[in-house]
Amino acid sequence: MSTIIAYIPTVLLFIYSLFAPLFTPLAVKPQSPPPVAPMEDTIKQSVTVMSFNIYVFGTGKTSPEKRTGAVYDTIIKQSPDSFGMQEVDEGWRERLEPMLKKAGYASFGVGREKNGGGESSPVFYLSKKYELLKSGVFWLSKTPEKPSKGWDAAYNRLCTWVILRDKKTGFTYAHFNTHMDHLGFTARQKGAELIIQRINKIAPELPVVLTGDFNAKMGSRPYRTVLRNGLYDSREIANESMKGATLHGYAGRDKLNTLPIDYIFVSRHARSVAFYKVIKDKVGGVYPSDHYPVCAKVTLANQKAVKGVTRFMSFNVLTGGEGEKEMTQRVDQVVNTIRSAGPDTFGVQEAHYAWISSIKENLPAYDYVGRGRGDGMLMGEFSAIFYLKDKYKVIDSGTFWLSETPN
Repeated sequence: MSTIIAYIPTVLLFIYSLFAPLFTPLAVKPQSPPPVAPMEDTIKQSVTVMSFNIYVFGTGKTSPEKRTGAVYDTIIKQSPDSFGMQEVDEGWRERLEPMLKKAGYASFGVGREKNGGGESSPVFYLSKKYELLKSGVFWLSKTPEKPSKGWDAAYNRLCTWVILRDKKTGFTYAHFNTHMDHLGFTARQKGAELIIQRINKIAPELPVVLTGDFNAKMGSRPYRTVLRNGLYDSREIANESMKGATLHGYAGRDKLNTLPIDYIFVSRHARSVAFYKVIKDKVGGVYPSDHYPVCAKVTLANQKAVKGVTRFMSFNVLTGGEGEKEMTQRVDQVVNTIRSAGPDTFGVQEAHYAWISSIKENLPAYDYVGRGRGDGMLMGEFSAIFYLKDKYKVIDSGTFWLSETPN
């Protein structure tokens, strides 16, 4: 009976894959390439990254015990700088982590349940090459700081993140990794929105790689949410075919799911993708998982300070608006526009306090000076000036009104 119950999620996912195309638009509007900053303002580095759902279940040749060597060999053959895995339970951790440690990989991740057990979505990285600066997890739910199930999800789902710094070059990037729910439509959409918010908060100025099993096809709302908010599909940058499954169900049957659900997204810092591949190789006559792993080599760029170069920006953000023009619908676009420009200082106009607080929250590297034009410091529109608080110190500031009584 327990064996039958264990396969219920797989059966439901198979049914979903048959009917999801009826509700998922297949056409995807091509993305514009990431905006390229002047080369003298950047430090570039190529990293190889990978996403791999290794499947927690299986019997016979497809049991985790039988597939451990195949999973390990698949990873080592690609030699990624960092990679995200999904469906890694305690058994998988006991088998794989010692093997990967001997191969030079360290990892960070926690189980999705209250006791730290259950499946995890860890990030592995080359420990001899990279220093772990920061790490954390958050759950895809209304209470992201604690183990919890979000919206209409069938299970607790989480996102793991690390910030890595190359020990020789100092190049730094962030790797986020997730596994979204296989049944909850709302959970996937809200989860995508939460991940974008956390990326903007945790790594606002860093190159970012986002890997994972999104259980969402290209053209779906979660996929479009990621693309609309400053990330790019590395598969598209590499000009690879946008068709082809990443879930095959152990039979290599791409028709089971004609579009990918496993992705490697990159931030605007991506300069190029040397290759992107869906790894369809068998190892010892067996597929390593019911998912094909995906791998990409991406050239990322860090902004660096240049002596004598200062960027300024002016931005009227529009106080009001309705529908798509309403402030809450435009915050991400406004923040990403500022982030892409990378100004040392920028002035905003028509920014009431909700705008000021949203910009400050999403761009924590900046502080501001200014006040509202109405009665009270926070009332009415601001014409505030934001500045990089770690680079500049405010010597003096003030506000005056354009009137006969300017004070």
